[in-house]
Amino acid sequence: MKTLDTKFARAESINELIKMIGSQGRNFFYDKEKSRLSLFVFSGKKKRLWFFDKVGSKINPYQSKIANTSGFSEGGTLWSLMHDMREYILTGEPSNGKHGYSGLLGEGWGYSKKEMDQIVSFAKKIGFIEQSEIKEGNTYVK
Repeated sequence: MKTLDTKFARAESINELIKMIGSQGRNFFYDKEKSRLSLFVFSGKKKRLWFFDKVGSKINPYQSKIANTSGFSEGGTLWSLMHDMREYILTGEPSNGKHGYSGLLGEGWGYSKKEMDQIVSFAKKIGFIEQSEIKEGNTYVK
């Protein structure tokens, strides 16, 4: 898959991926009570990247501190996924779970196989991940 040309296009595609993750399965990145979805936004004169999580917290995606001390409302796995997404948006390089977990191909998401197939297929299509199989210790193998 060819990587999307600009960081703005990649952010838009990652926000579509977040929407896909939030609209099915365990609804990660989505707050049902407030009907609010997490997303990446460029703002300010320098067009700095920010992450707004599902409860409305403005998160600095460049930090590497523990999620609970930053206002991030999700757990550690999604904190790592958010960092992978940020890296992909800024560099255009595929992620594959570089920030301490097995990425979207890892086990433990709690989504159905059909849902994960859709999520992984879209992530591959936009260039966020490259491979369709990962090494031992993972339950998602296509």
